[in-house]
Amino acid sequence: MQNDIFISYSREDKAIVLPFIDKINKEVGTQCWIDLDGIESGEQFENKIIQAIDSAQIVLFVLSDNSLKSDWTKREVYYAEQKKKKIIPVVIDGKGLRDWFMFHFQHIDFIDAKSDEQCKKLVRDLRKRLNREEITDKGEEIEKKSKLKFLWMVLGVIIVASVLFAAFYKPKTIIEMGAAFSVSPTNKVVFSKGNLQYQASTDTWRFAENQWDIIGKGNTKISPDYDGWIDLLGWGTGENPTDTAKQSTKYQPFKEWGNNIIINGSDKRWRTLTNSEWEYVFNGRKTNIKYAKAIVNGVNGVILLPDNWNCNDYKLNKANDDKADFNANSISQSDWTTIFEANGAAFMPATGYRDGTRVDNEGEIGYYWSQTPFDNAKAYYVFIEDCSLTPSYHAYGRADGRGVRLVYDVEK
Repeated sequence: MQNDIFISYSREDKAIVLPFIDKINKEVGTQCWIDLDGIESGEQFENKIIQAIDSAQIVLFVLSDNSLKSDWTKREVYYAEQKKKKIIPVVIDGKGLRDWFMFHFQHIDFIDAKSDEQCKKLVRDLRKRLNREEITDKGEEIEKKSKLKFLWMVLGVIIVASVLFAAFYKPKTIIEMGAAFSVSPTNKVVFSKGNLQYQASTDTWRFAENQWDIIGKGNTKISPDYDGWIDLLGWGTGENPTDTAKQSTKYQPFKEWGNNIIINGSDKRWRTLTNSEWEYVFNGRKTNIKYAKAIVNGVNGVILLPDNWNCNDYKLNKANDDKADFNANSISQSDWTTIFEANGAAFMPATGYRDGTRVDNEGEIGYYWSQTPFDNAKAYYVFIEDCSLTPSYHAYGRADGRGVRLVYDVEK
C-alpha cells in the first residue's frame, strides 16, 4: 500500500514537512506519497499526481502561507474533493483555516501540527481509517505468544552473542560518530553541520543545509511574524530569537538555543560553547593543525579540523595562522564534501552581524557567540576576518545579532 495517503504541500515547507511525514509513516504503519522532486512540466507529471491521488484513501493538505499561494496544491485539493477523497488539513503555521481553503472547505476540522494531542489524534484517526489498528492488535497478540515459546532460545542467543560481542566488538570510531574536537583536556564535542537558523512564523529551529550557508541581508526582516529564516541572533536568545532591542542589558540571563527542538538535529543535546572552550578549540588542542582560513565553495570563513585530522588528507596553507587571509586556501564544494566534511571538519562562514534591523559585513567577517558573559552589557564571541582571528572578542554588546554554532558532547 504505497499510496494510502497523498501529501499536498509546498516544497518551501520541506524542512518542516519531511520530519512530520516520517512520524506519520512510522506511527501509522503506512507509506505516504509525497513529491520530493518539485513541479515538473508536461502531461507526464500531471498523470503522476492524478494516479497518486486516485490510489490514495486520504489526502493530507499541509496548510501554510506557502501552500496557500501554490496553484499546484490548490489543484490537488480540488481534484481530491471531486474524487471524494477524505481531506485532512494539517496547519503548520498556527493560523488555522484561511483564504481560499476556508472559503471552500470551512466545514472540515483541521489538525494543528504544533499540538501533541492533535497529532496523536491524527495518528489514531489514520490508523482507524486505514485499518491499521486490527493489524497492530494481531501483531501484538502474536508477539505475546511468541515470547513464551522462544524464551529459552533467546536466552541462549544472548549468551552466545555476549561471547561474540566481547571477542569481536570494536567501539565506533570518532569518524563514525562525528569527528571530535577537544574543548578541554578531558572533554570533546562534535559541531553541528551548519549554523543555527530560526523561522518565527512557524517557531521552527534548524541547522543550515550546508556549512557555508549564511542568510545575510535576510536578517533585516527579523520580526515575530517573519516567515523567512534568520541566523543572526542576540546573545542568549534561545527563548526570544527575534529580539531586536538595542539595550544590551536586556539580554540576560543567557537562554540556551540548544534547549529548543531542532528539526534536523537528531535527538542530540545541543549547546553553545563557553569562551574558554572556544579558546581551547583554536589554541589549546594538542594537534598539529587546528584551523585554517579558507574560501569554501566561494564563501569566506575558517575551517576547524578535528583532533584526529590526518595532515596527508589535504595540504592546507598557513594553518593555525590567525593573521592569514581567507584566500590562503580555496576549497571546492567537491573537495569539501569528499575530503573535509567526510572526515569531520567544520566550516564557520563569515556571518556578518546585525545591529537592530541593519546587517553589515556578511561574507566578510565572522561573528560567533559563546555562552560566557563579559560584563552586564557584553559577552564573549569569536571574531574572524582577513588578517585577524580572536576566539574571545568582547568589543561590542549583547544586542548585536551574531552567528550561533552549536555542539553536542561526546560521551566518555
